[in-house]
Amino acid sequence: MTQKFSSLESALDVYRLTFNNTDELIIVLNPKDDFKIILINERSFEKYLNYSKNNLLGKSFLKVIHPDYVEFAVKLLKQEEKNSNEWTEIKLIDKNKNEKWFDIKTHHYGTKNEKKLFVILKSKTQQKLLESKLDESTSALKKITEQIPEIRFWKLFSPEKFEEALKSSFKILEMVIENIPQFVFWKDNSLNYLGCNKNYAKLIEIDLAENIIGKRDKNLIRDLDKLKRIKEKEQEVIKTGKAQINQTERWETDKEELLLKVNRIPLIDEYGKSIGLLVSYDNITYLKTKEIQLRRERDLLEKIMDTSP
Repeated sequence: MTQKFSSLESALDVYRLTFNNTDELIIVLNPKDDFKIILINERSFEKYLNYSKNNLLGKSFLKVIHPDYVEFAVKLLKQEEKNSNEWTEIKLIDKNKNEKWFDIKTHHYGTKNEKKLFVILKSKTQQKLLESKLDESTSALKKITEQIPEIRFWKLFSPEKFEEALKSSFKILEMVIENIPQFVFWKDNSLNYLGCNKNYAKLIEIDLAENIIGKRDKNLIRDLDKLKRIKEKEQEVIKTGKAQINQTERWETDKEELLLKVNRIPLIDEYGKSIGLLVSYDNITYLKTKEIQLRRERDLLEKIMDTSP
Protein backbone atom coordinates (compact mmCIF):
# COMPACT_ATOMS: atom_id res chain seq x y z
CA MET A 1 0.00 0.00 0.00
CA THR A 2 2.79 2.38 0.89
CA GLN A 3 4.48 1.81 -2.46
CA LYS A 4 1.28 2.37 -4.37
CA PHE A 5 0.56 5.55 -2.40
CA SER A 6 4.08 6.74 -3.05
CA SER A 7 3.74 6.19 -6.79
CA LEU A 8 0.40 7.98 -6.88
CA GLU A 9 1.85 10.81 -4.85
CA SER A 10 4.80 11.08 -7.23
CA ALA A 11 2.47 11.19 -10.20
CA LEU A 12 0.42 13.91 -8.54
CA ASP A 13 3.59 15.86 -7.84
CA VAL A 14 4.49 15.74 -11.51
CA TYR A 15 1.02 16.88 -12.56
CA ARG A 16 1.02 19.59 -9.90
CA LEU A 17 4.40 20.89 -11.06
CA THR A 18 3.24 20.86 -14.66
CA PHE A 19 -0.01 22.59 -13.75
CA ASN A 20 1.71 25.30 -11.72
CA ASN A 21 4.59 25.94 -14.10
CA THR A 22 3.03 25.76 -17.50
CA ASP A 23 3.03 29.08 -19.32
CA GLU A 24 -0.56 28.68 -20.47
CA LEU A 25 -3.49 29.78 -18.33
CA ILE A 26 -5.48 26.78 -17.07
CA ILE A 27 -8.97 27.12 -15.62
CA VAL A 28 -11.63 24.70 -14.39
CA LEU A 29 -15.16 26.13 -14.57
CA ASN A 30 -18.63 25.15 -13.43
CA PRO A 31 -20.68 25.31 -16.66
CA LYS A 32 -23.95 25.02 -14.71
CA ASP A 33 -23.32 28.07 -12.51
CA ASP A 34 -22.46 31.09 -14.70
CA PHE A 35 -19.07 29.57 -15.58
CA LYS A 36 -17.73 30.22 -12.10
CA ILE A 37 -14.04 29.53 -11.60
CA ILE A 38 -13.19 26.46 -9.52
CA LEU A 39 -9.46 26.23 -10.12
CA ILE A 40 -6.68 28.23 -11.80
CA ASN A 41 -2.90 27.98 -12.12
CA GLU A 42 -2.20 31.16 -10.18
CA ARG A 43 1.36 31.81 -11.36
CA SER A 44 0.32 32.18 -15.03
CA PHE A 45 -2.71 34.29 -14.14
CA GLU A 46 -0.54 36.65 -12.13
CA LYS A 47 2.01 36.79 -14.95
CA TYR A 48 -0.40 37.62 -17.76
CA LEU A 49 -3.47 39.15 -16.10
CA ASN A 50 -2.26 40.23 -12.61
CA TYR A 51 -5.03 38.21 -10.96
CA SER A 52 -4.53 36.03 -7.89
CA LYS A 53 -6.69 33.11 -6.74
CA ASN A 54 -8.44 35.37 -4.27
CA ASN A 55 -9.46 37.67 -7.10
CA LEU A 56 -11.01 34.93 -9.23
CA LEU A 57 -12.06 31.79 -7.36
CA GLY A 58 -15.84 31.63 -7.13
CA LYS A 59 -16.21 34.45 -9.70
CA SER A 60 -17.54 34.09 -13.24
CA PHE A 61 -14.92 33.57 -15.91
CA LEU A 62 -16.91 36.06 -17.98
CA LYS A 63 -15.56 38.76 -15.66
CA VAL A 64 -12.19 38.65 -17.39
CA ILE A 65 -13.59 38.50 -20.93
CA HIS A 66 -13.48 41.71 -22.97
CA PRO A 67 -17.04 43.08 -23.34
CA ASP A 68 -16.85 42.73 -27.12
CA TYR A 69 -16.17 39.00 -26.74
CA VAL A 70 -18.59 38.01 -23.93
CA GLU A 71 -21.35 36.83 -26.26
CA PHE A 72 -18.83 34.89 -28.32
CA ALA A 73 -17.33 33.36 -25.15
CA VAL A 74 -20.73 32.20 -23.84
CA LYS A 75 -21.46 30.41 -27.13
CA LEU A 76 -18.03 28.81 -27.09
CA LEU A 77 -18.25 27.66 -23.48
CA LYS A 78 -21.72 26.18 -24.02
CA GLN A 79 -20.64 24.00 -26.94
CA GLU A 80 -20.55 20.88 -24.82
CA GLU A 81 -20.62 18.52 -27.77
CA LYS A 82 -17.65 20.26 -29.41
CA ASN A 83 -14.48 19.72 -27.42
CA SER A 84 -12.41 21.48 -30.05
CA ASN A 85 -8.76 20.70 -30.66
CA GLU A 86 -8.46 23.98 -32.56
CA TRP A 87 -7.45 27.26 -30.98
CA THR A 88 -9.85 30.19 -31.19
CA GLU A 89 -8.86 33.82 -30.69
CA ILE A 90 -10.33 35.76 -27.78
CA LYS A 91 -9.65 39.03 -25.97
CA LEU A 92 -9.42 39.26 -22.16
CA ILE A 93 -9.09 42.15 -19.69
CA ASP A 94 -6.40 42.09 -17.01
CA LYS A 95 -6.74 43.47 -13.49
CA ASN A 96 -5.51 46.88 -14.70
CA LYS A 97 -8.12 47.00 -17.48
CA ASN A 98 -5.57 46.35 -20.22
CA GLU A 99 -6.62 44.32 -23.26
CA LYS A 100 -4.82 41.00 -23.70
CA TRP A 101 -5.09 38.57 -26.60
CA PHE A 102 -5.23 34.80 -26.12
CA ASP A 103 -6.00 31.62 -28.01
CA ILE A 104 -8.54 29.45 -26.21
CA LYS A 105 -9.49 25.75 -26.19
CA THR A 106 -12.20 24.08 -24.10
CA HIS A 107 -12.98 20.55 -22.94
CA HIS A 108 -16.06 19.33 -21.06
CA TYR A 109 -15.59 16.45 -18.67
CA GLY A 110 -17.14 14.81 -15.58
CA THR A 111 -20.38 12.93 -14.92
CA LYS A 112 -23.80 13.91 -16.16
CA ASN A 113 -24.72 15.32 -12.76
CA GLU A 114 -21.37 16.99 -12.12
CA LYS A 115 -20.06 18.55 -15.30
CA LYS A 116 -16.84 20.53 -15.37
CA LEU A 117 -15.32 22.66 -18.06
CA PHE A 118 -11.57 22.66 -18.63
CA VAL A 119 -10.24 25.80 -20.35
CA ILE A 120 -6.72 26.47 -21.56
CA LEU A 121 -5.56 29.88 -22.76
CA LYS A 122 -2.37 30.59 -24.67
CA SER A 123 -1.13 34.19 -24.68
CA LYS A 124 -0.73 35.80 -28.06
CA THR A 125 -0.27 39.37 -26.86
CA GLN A 126 3.37 39.34 -27.95
CA GLN A 127 2.33 38.04 -31.36
CA LYS A 128 -0.24 40.83 -31.61
CA LEU A 129 2.42 43.39 -30.71
CA LEU A 130 4.69 41.99 -33.43
CA GLU A 131 1.81 42.08 -35.90
CA SER A 132 1.13 45.67 -34.87
CA LYS A 133 4.78 46.59 -35.39
CA LEU A 134 4.71 44.82 -38.74
CA ASP A 135 1.61 46.82 -39.70
CA GLU A 136 3.42 50.01 -38.64
CA SER A 137 6.45 49.02 -40.69
CA THR A 138 4.21 48.17 -43.60
CA SER A 139 2.50 51.54 -43.29
CA ALA A 140 5.84 53.35 -43.09
CA LEU A 141 7.14 51.42 -46.08
CA LYS A 142 3.98 52.24 -47.99
CA LYS A 143 4.47 55.95 -47.27
CA ILE A 144 8.06 55.75 -48.51
CA THR A 145 6.90 53.86 -51.57
CA GLU A 146 4.28 56.50 -52.26
CA GLN A 147 6.88 59.25 -51.85
CA ILE A 148 9.34 57.59 -54.22
CA PRO A 149 7.11 55.12 -56.09
CA GLU A 150 9.41 55.02 -59.11
CA ILE A 151 11.96 53.04 -57.15
CA ARG A 152 11.40 49.43 -58.08
CA PHE A 153 13.78 48.07 -55.49
CA TRP A 154 11.27 48.70 -52.73
CA LYS A 155 8.53 47.11 -54.79
CA LEU A 156 10.40 43.83 -54.73
CA PHE A 157 10.17 43.81 -50.94
CA SER A 158 6.71 45.32 -50.51
CA PRO A 159 4.42 43.27 -48.22
CA GLU A 160 1.76 41.42 -50.18
CA LYS A 161 -1.08 43.07 -48.30
CA PHE A 162 -0.71 46.34 -50.24
CA GLU A 163 1.29 45.25 -53.28
CA GLU A 164 -1.87 44.60 -55.26
CA ALA A 165 -3.13 48.10 -54.49
CA LEU A 166 0.12 49.59 -55.77
CA LYS A 167 0.51 47.27 -58.74
CA SER A 168 -1.18 49.51 -61.28
CA SER A 169 0.68 52.62 -60.10
CA PHE A 170 4.01 50.83 -60.22
CA LYS A 171 3.29 49.48 -63.68
CA ILE A 172 2.59 52.96 -65.02
CA LEU A 173 5.61 54.46 -63.26
CA GLU A 174 7.86 51.67 -64.51
CA MET A 175 6.70 52.38 -68.04
CA VAL A 176 7.54 56.05 -67.49
CA ILE A 177 10.99 55.42 -66.04
CA GLU A 178 11.84 52.93 -68.79
CA ASN A 179 10.73 55.23 -71.60
CA ILE A 180 12.08 58.62 -70.59
CA PRO A 181 15.33 59.57 -72.33
CA GLN A 182 17.23 60.21 -69.09
CA PHE A 183 19.66 57.78 -67.47
CA VAL A 184 18.21 57.01 -64.02
CA PHE A 185 19.53 54.99 -61.08
CA TRP A 186 19.21 54.87 -57.29
CA LYS A 187 21.52 53.81 -54.49
CA ASP A 188 21.47 53.18 -50.75
CA ASN A 189 23.47 55.13 -48.17
CA SER A 190 26.52 52.93 -48.79
CA LEU A 191 26.32 53.75 -52.51
CA ASN A 192 25.29 50.22 -53.45
CA TYR A 193 23.08 50.19 -56.51
CA LEU A 194 19.43 49.39 -55.83
CA GLY A 195 18.22 49.70 -59.41
CA CYS A 196 18.31 51.62 -62.68
CA ASN A 197 16.45 52.03 -65.95
CA LYS A 198 17.41 50.48 -69.26
CA ASN A 199 19.09 53.64 -70.54
CA TYR A 200 21.54 53.72 -67.64
CA ALA A 201 22.18 49.99 -67.98
CA LYS A 202 23.09 50.60 -71.62
CA LEU A 203 25.31 53.56 -70.68
CA ILE A 204 27.43 51.48 -68.31
CA GLU A 205 27.26 48.46 -70.60
CA ILE A 206 25.37 45.86 -68.57
CA ASP A 207 22.94 43.47 -70.23
CA LEU A 208 19.99 43.72 -67.83
CA ALA A 209 19.04 46.57 -65.52
CA GLU A 210 18.27 44.06 -62.74
CA ASN A 211 21.91 42.92 -62.77
CA ILE A 212 22.99 46.23 -61.26
CA ILE A 213 21.38 45.56 -57.87
CA GLY A 214 24.01 45.18 -55.16
CA LYS A 215 26.89 46.38 -57.33
CA ARG A 216 29.09 49.42 -56.76
CA ASP A 217 30.62 51.86 -59.23
CA LYS A 218 34.02 50.23 -58.86
CA ASN A 219 32.48 47.08 -60.39
CA LEU A 220 31.24 49.01 -63.41
CA ILE A 221 33.41 52.07 -64.07
CA ARG A 222 37.09 51.75 -65.01
CA ASP A 223 38.02 55.44 -64.97
CA LEU A 224 39.47 56.09 -61.49
CA ASP A 225 39.10 59.86 -61.73
CA LYS A 226 35.45 59.48 -62.65
CA LEU A 227 34.97 57.03 -59.77
CA LYS A 228 36.43 59.48 -57.28
CA ARG A 229 34.39 62.39 -58.62
CA ILE A 230 31.10 60.50 -58.55
CA LYS A 231 31.73 59.11 -55.06
CA GLU A 232 32.52 62.54 -53.61
CA LYS A 233 29.40 64.16 -55.08
CA GLU A 234 27.06 61.34 -54.05
CA GLN A 235 28.46 61.17 -50.51
CA GLU A 236 27.93 64.91 -50.19
CA VAL A 237 24.25 64.55 -51.06
CA ILE A 238 23.76 61.77 -48.51
CA LYS A 239 25.73 63.60 -45.82
CA THR A 240 24.07 67.01 -46.22
CA GLY A 241 20.64 65.91 -47.38
CA LYS A 242 20.79 68.63 -50.02
CA ALA A 243 20.02 67.96 -53.67
CA GLN A 244 22.38 68.81 -56.51
CA ILE A 245 20.26 70.15 -59.35
CA ASN A 246 21.12 70.84 -63.00
CA GLN A 247 24.85 70.31 -62.65
CA THR A 248 26.72 69.99 -65.91
CA GLU A 249 29.23 67.15 -66.01
CA ARG A 250 31.18 65.26 -68.65
CA TRP A 251 30.97 61.50 -69.16
CA GLU A 252 33.65 59.91 -71.30
CA THR A 253 33.21 56.51 -72.93
CA ASP A 254 35.40 54.56 -75.35
CA LYS A 255 33.23 55.79 -78.20
CA GLU A 256 32.25 59.35 -77.30
CA GLU A 257 32.22 62.14 -74.78
CA LEU A 258 28.84 63.14 -73.41
CA LEU A 259 27.76 66.30 -71.70
CA LEU A 260 25.22 65.54 -68.99
CA LYS A 261 22.84 67.61 -66.89
CA VAL A 262 22.91 65.83 -63.53
CA ASN A 263 20.34 65.81 -60.71
CA ARG A 264 21.16 64.05 -57.43
CA ILE A 265 18.26 63.93 -54.98
CA PRO A 266 18.48 62.57 -51.43
CA LEU A 267 15.88 59.97 -50.47
CA ILE A 268 14.53 60.78 -47.02
CA ASP A 269 12.16 58.61 -44.98
CA GLU A 270 9.27 59.93 -42.89
CA TYR A 271 11.58 60.35 -39.89
CA GLY A 272 13.90 62.65 -41.82
CA LYS A 273 16.57 59.99 -42.11
CA SER A 274 18.54 59.53 -45.33
CA ILE A 275 17.98 56.17 -46.98
CA GLY A 276 19.88 56.76 -50.24
CA LEU A 277 19.77 58.91 -53.33
CA LEU A 278 18.11 59.08 -56.74
CA VAL A 279 20.23 60.24 -59.69
CA SER A 280 19.26 61.23 -63.20
CA TYR A 281 21.56 62.09 -66.10
CA ASP A 282 20.13 64.05 -69.00
CA ASN A 283 22.22 63.91 -72.17
CA ILE A 284 22.51 67.51 -73.33
CA THR A 285 25.44 66.93 -75.68
CA TYR A 286 23.37 67.63 -78.78
CA LEU A 287 21.86 70.79 -77.26
CA LYS A 288 25.27 72.07 -76.18
CA THR A 289 26.67 71.34 -79.61
CA LYS A 290 23.81 73.25 -81.21
CA GLU A 291 24.28 76.09 -78.71
CA ILE A 292 28.00 76.34 -79.55
CA GLN A 293 27.20 76.19 -83.25
CA LEU A 294 24.59 78.95 -82.87
CA ARG A 295 27.02 81.10 -80.89
CA ARG A 296 29.68 80.71 -83.56
CA GLU A 297 27.21 81.68 -86.28
CA ARG A 298 26.19 84.75 -84.30
CA ASP A 299 29.81 85.72 -83.73
CA LEU A 300 30.49 85.28 -87.43
CA LEU A 301 27.44 87.34 -88.34
CA GLU A 302 28.51 90.12 -85.98
CA LYS A 303 31.99 90.20 -87.54
CA ILE A 304 30.49 90.41 -91.01
CA MET A 305 28.22 93.22 -89.94
CA ASP A 306 31.08 95.07 -88.29
CA THR A 307 33.29 94.85 -91.37
CA SER A 308 30.57 95.67 -93.89
CA PRO A 309 30.92 99.13 -95.58
